[in-house]
Amino acid sequence: MAESLKKKTLQGFIWVAAEKVGLYLIQFGIIMILARLLTPEDFGLVAMIMIFFAVTTVLMEGGLSSAIIRERTPKQEDINTVFTINVLLAVFFYIILFFAAPYIADFYGNPIIQSLIRIMGLTLVARALSLVHQAMLVHSLDFKKEFLRVLPAHLLSGALGIYLAYKGYGVFALAYKYLALSILSSLFLMFLSKQKVSLSLHKNSYNRLSSFGIHLTASKILSSIHSNLYKVLIGVFFSPATLGFLSQAQKLERLVSSNLMQVIRKVSYPSLAKLNDDPVKLKDAYRKIIKISSLIVIPGMVFMIVYAEPLISLAFGDQWLPAAPMLQIVCVGGMVFNLILIHQNLLKVLGRSRLYLNLEILQKANITLALVGGIWFDILTLISLIVLAQYVTTFFYGYYAGKYISYNIREQLSDLAKIFASSAVMGVVLFFLKGWLINNYNQNLIVILFSLIIAIIIFMAILRITVYREVINFLRFSQNK
Repeated sequence: MAESLKKKTLQGFIWVAAEKVGLYLIQFGIIMILARLLTPEDFGLVAMIMIFFAVTTVLMEGGLSSAIIRERTPKQEDINTVFTINVLLAVFFYIILFFAAPYIADFYGNPIIQSLIRIMGLTLVARALSLVHQAMLVHSLDFKKEFLRVLPAHLLSGALGIYLAYKGYGVFALAYKYLALSILSSLFLMFLSKQKVSLSLHKNSYNRLSSFGIHLTASKILSSIHSNLYKVLIGVFFSPATLGFLSQAQKLERLVSSNLMQVIRKVSYPSLAKLNDDPVKLKDAYRKIIKISSLIVIPGMVFMIVYAEPLISLAFGDQWLPAAPMLQIVCVGGMVFNLILIHQNLLKVLGRSRLYLNLEILQKANITLALVGGIWFDILTLISLIVLAQYVTTFFYGYYAGKYISYNIREQLSDLAKIFASSAVMGVVLFFLKGWLINNYNQNLIVILFSLIIAIIIFMAILRITVYREVINFLRFSQNK
């Protein structure tokens, strides 16, 4: 290639960061408007059925996209095979969902769910048409084209959702927005990527790619089921409104935690895959990824814990204030969410998909115990137990993933200790500052903006480091081979 891996990684980081920042500014703006037009029950109903789309999407993809990205030079027969399998499975699973919809609606005791599933299920077919195109763009680190397709799709689908909500479509505004996003994203992606595909199957390609993807698929199915199972349980044991409050709290928390990780994870995976035969460089890059993400995620979570109520009120309106204590608890879990994702990325890079699966099983077992115990108490106890399970899982991921690059738990904790301590001091200062600001200004936007500036100054002063310098150091791990 004419461009060095280093240059492509830097460009990829910039474009993915621009995509995520722009994307979540658009998404958050749309959610802020929809939260004022729709009810917590509307958001809760959609969240209750997302488990069906999450699981079928994983089955449709089959881990083949990750296998394509991991290939040094994917062949055309590989691309055609993945495309064909994606499309066939998407049609198959949509037919199943279409005929199962009445029974699912009966289970939840809400007839509206039948129509929601049949409308939103069409996203499977729309996504299947462009999955391989997306994988090839990621493989080539061409994130600029992904940026150009994602933002317009979210903007247009969001505008449609707002219009329908304003016109009184209720929960169906969310369903049509979800479908429109998948259709537009696929159309833009296929147009921009110009990747040639055809319906054809090649046995050798499938056997080679699926041998890597099968364990990832199994682990992703477990992850999808458990990440959505609690939504089903909350909807059944508590209420759709309670689930709606929790869903909005999680969206606000993910604005800092998982969205940052999507940037780093997306860029680092194909880049680290090119270093998997150099343990020294791989470990150095891996440590930098952990430190960079934690430098933003941990203090970000502390800030949201302290300012949960004004953040909820500003973002969604006072009718969503019951979500504030939920936000505080999920932010405690968000402090280590990035670590789990980074450890998973390393296992994929090293080709340890079986260990990946085993650790996923362990994680889901922990969450299952938390769910079984938590549903008999109040919603806050349930969320707290899930967060506790998340910390236990993080320890096991760190232990086993670190073994392969000689990065033990003690080193990992040492890299994070100063960040945690600095964030705690920042949180104490902000806690006392919040009361004074609210008493003197009583405007959520002013309170949050002023506190955010103070938080950044405090954190940087204590830590005596800048995120910019860490990012530059991280990008240095990519060298021409």
